[in-house]
Amino acid sequence: MRKLYALFSLLLIHQITSAQAALNLDGTDDHITSNYSGITGSGERTIEAWIRTTANSIPGQGGQKVLVNWGSMTTGTRFTFCLLWNNAIRLEIGGSGLSGNTAVNDGSWHHVAATYKSGLVSLYVDGVLDTSGTLSGVNTSSGSFVIGRRVDGVNYFDGDIDEIRVWNTALNPSQLALKDSSEYCISPNNLVAYYKCNDGTALANNSAISGIIDRSANGNNGSLQNFALAGTGSNFIASPVQGAGLNLALSINSCGPYTAPNGITYSTSGHYQDTINSASGCDTIIDLNLNVTNLNSAANRISANQLEALESDSNAQFQWLNCNNNYSKISGATGKVFTFVQNGNYAVEVSLNGCVDTSACILVSNVGLQRFEDSEIQVYPNPAHSKVQISAKAGDYHRYYLLDLQGRQIRSGDLNLNGHSEISLGQMPDGIYLLKLEGSNQSIQRRLHIRH
Repeated sequence: MRKLYALFSLLLIHQITSAQAALNLDGTDDHITSNYSGITGSGERTIEAWIRTTANSIPGQGGQKVLVNWGSMTTGTRFTFCLLWNNAIRLEIGGSGLSGNTAVNDGSWHHVAATYKSGLVSLYVDGVLDTSGTLSGVNTSSGSFVIGRRVDGVNYFDGDIDEIRVWNTALNPSQLALKDSSEYCISPNNLVAYYKCNDGTALANNSAISGIIDRSANGNNGSLQNFALAGTGSNFIASPVQGAGLNLALSINSCGPYTAPNGITYSTSGHYQDTINSASGCDTIIDLNLNVTNLNSAANRISANQLEALESDSNAQFQWLNCNNNYSKISGATGKVFTFVQNGNYAVEVSLNGCVDTSACILVSNVGLQRFEDSEIQVYPNPAHSKVQISAKAGDYHRYYLLDLQGRQIRSGDLNLNGHSEISLGQMPDGIYLLKLEGSNQSIQRRLHIRH
């Protein structure tokens, strides 16, 4: 009967810094389509992504490599973020555009961004303004949102891409600096399209995956087109971007089994680690240091006038209780073994490591009916192995009973009237038993330890 369950914990929460996934596009036909219609007209906007490439984008040498675009091919109605002149980022609207100065095809990861507001275009590389200028005639049409290829089916991106975001506002430099280093767990306001690319496992067989989830509130998921989704190319790869989630560092002292936040129940002390996956992509990593105290609160009758608590830990404390008097404490009864002198109903309260548990009550109703000690009785060897010898005064005892500590009879038999008997124990399990001897006018019990 559990009287008190104690649980002590220390909880630390901090950001996860584990790497996530990105996508490799082969430059031939890989691209991603979406039902997102894009920001239309001349509304302000921001496009950003993480990219890595070694491809040459200079016209006549490799040509335009498109990152993100939407709209149509009519002049002014296509809005395209790409790589072109100088192997640098470029924003063009179909008919005109603005190119950056910093080459980004060095094989390293770069955060790139383009903002547009009231005709002003600003291009950023790794959070630093690369160039800015004006574009007139912006009147973007809706539909045909594509990642990794121009809307007319040419100029495929050749390289790696991750964290593709479209905002319906022009972020300023300080906002971009805050937003480019890690993922979002909860989609912020004004983020109208957001592809984390965490939908597959880096370099694994991802053939069962057909798209990437739009983590913005709009839910315009992307469809993967022509990806191999196996091997080192045209597949999910490792990303440089930090995950957005929580790391739970737990230090737990538990009374009995502990159920962790991941739903797993642990019964033994130890160091455990696990990840709780989230549909939003914001996983929680659990680091659990667990100390479990499994109290054994059971007690048994071990003789005619003794009860024993079964908890074996040497640091445990005991208090025997009178069940018939509202579980009141029995003065001085604080040992593992309790010797009683009268009939009653008794239990033991066991304490260990801040945990407290109480045994079931044991009813005693035969005090005074048995004589336990008799110096003329010898039981040996004790502990016994395969047999035990009993030596008593001839004619005093004629029958034996072997009981377990719950009082259940295991076996019985006749004793030799000459006072010396041998009892075969066979393959009885190791443990503590009670050996009861009966005569015409008396009976005794002895504790017998069987150990093979």
